[in-house]
Amino acid sequence: MKLQHIMFAILTAVFVGLASSCSKRAEILDNIPADVNLVATVNVDKLCSAVGVTLKGDGTAEVCVPMQGVVRGNMKMLDALAGMKAEGVADIDNIVVAADKENITYAILSVGDIERFDTATSEYLDWNEASNGYRSARLGSASLLAKDGLVWFVTGARDAVKSVDELKKRAREMSVAQLDGIAEVLGRDNMVNVAVASGLASMDKSDAGIDAQDKEWSVAALKEGADNSFVIDWEMMKSTGLTVKPKGMQNINPALLAYVPENFNVTLAFGLTREFDWEPLRKVVMMAGGFQTAAFMSVVNPYLESIDGTVLMAAAPSSPELMKDGDVSDWDFIVMVHMPQDKINSLMSMISSMMSTAGMTPTVTADGLMAIPQYGKTMYIGNVDGYLGISTIGFDNTRNNSLAPTFVNKDMAANLSLEPYSDYVHGAPEGTGLVVSASMDNGKGVVKLKADGTQWPVLVFLLTAMK
Repeated sequence: MKLQHIMFAILTAVFVGLASSCSKRAEILDNIPADVNLVATVNVDKLCSAVGVTLKGDGTAEVCVPMQGVVRGNMKMLDALAGMKAEGVADIDNIVVAADKENITYAILSVGDIERFDTATSEYLDWNEASNGYRSARLGSASLLAKDGLVWFVTGARDAVKSVDELKKRAREMSVAQLDGIAEVLGRDNMVNVAVASGLASMDKSDAGIDAQDKEWSVAALKEGADNSFVIDWEMMKSTGLTVKPKGMQNINPALLAYVPENFNVTLAFGLTREFDWEPLRKVVMMAGGFQTAAFMSVVNPYLESIDGTVLMAAAPSSPELMKDGDVSDWDFIVMVHMPQDKINSLMSMISSMMSTAGMTPTVTADGLMAIPQYGKTMYIGNVDGYLGISTIGFDNTRNNSLAPTFVNKDMAANLSLEPYSDYVHGAPEGTGLVVSASMDNGKGVVKLKADGTQWPVLVFLLTAMK
């Protein structure tokens, strides 16, 4: 599945859309089979609002001041979009996008009058008769097909007619509309609703033999939040709508935040039990390497499987420039992993032996930590309050970290802070900052993007800062 195909399908669908009513969304979902990899519903009016573009009732588009330079040259298209909305020509609240296993993407609109659609688009589209009763046209890399009140924008297919017919045939056997939980998610009044079939845990398996109602999905809602933020609510669920709680996870121990300095940019923590399934990670790592990788994983596996508690990782560059150029050799970091004492001792012994083999003699601190010179820094490794600790800053649990609200009673939590933002992105407004937070508990989570020091929505802030 290629993201550019999906985005192109959405944009072209909006520009030439001539939909009937919003009640047609369910009808469109009847034509999407339950075995697709991704299906989404897009409300372009809300999407425009989130990026500072208002589609006004008089048929014109109004663009907020910061975005005027970004959309320069596209005002004609935005005004045309606003005109279609104002005149009731286009229902831009109900675009459905799907992607199947062959990396073919579809954007679908419902059309009340195919002849009127043909007339409205004939200025820039050359419509022809195609096979199986379709009318067809081309727009860039997309094939457009019109039949039975639906217009399909297809990218990535050698034969668009054949692909659409096969898709509809599979949908007659079982459609997304028949998956109660997924259909309910896709029908919500959000900027974007998306459902992605979960496949990482069974990378070497097909859907064959898996009942469609037992299929697992990651679903998300993209929407504007309070205080000009952007929010993604997400959940793991069965097709029926039953929440899937991830196996082998437990609440994070927030006391570990006392080891993290206030000025660290990145903080990430997981609460794990010994029942956590490491197989997907092993598969990914094995796919990326050869014999040496396999040997490494065979050594690491017993330690991974012994983790029973919180895994905390936090880091910060010694200067913002290091984040810009991707150099991690001069980052400060701290890692803490809860595992049995015997596993920590075994790992420490293995590290000491490896260093001796390499002709290095690690020193031992008064606290019993192993001190190893690395990249001009000193790396400290040892048993810290029942955790395997690895750090370039030592271990001090009296630090005052303000991240507790994000991490308390969560199975997973993360925080990224770029303040001031101008230190990390050239041209960003002075005195502003960007904070990204994420958390998950019992299979449900939220991601929030918030810009500090600006009156504009965070997506406007990001687009204008990076232009």
